[in-house]
Amino acid sequence: MDIRDHLREIVGQTHVLNGDDAERYSTDWLKQYHWTPLAVVRPSSTDEVARVVA
Repeated sequence: MDIRDHLREIVGQTHVLNGDDAERYSTDWLKQYHWTPLAVVRPSSTDEVARVVA
């Protein structure tokens, strides 16, 4: 199990983005810096946030 699987257990499959789905999150607002995120996590509650960062 990798970190993405663990995050999916916390927030659900549809709230963990990777690959092409995460592409829009891979640059700053000036489009000056670009990186490839392993995953983008979109928790829906403060409890999920706490569990993600724990």
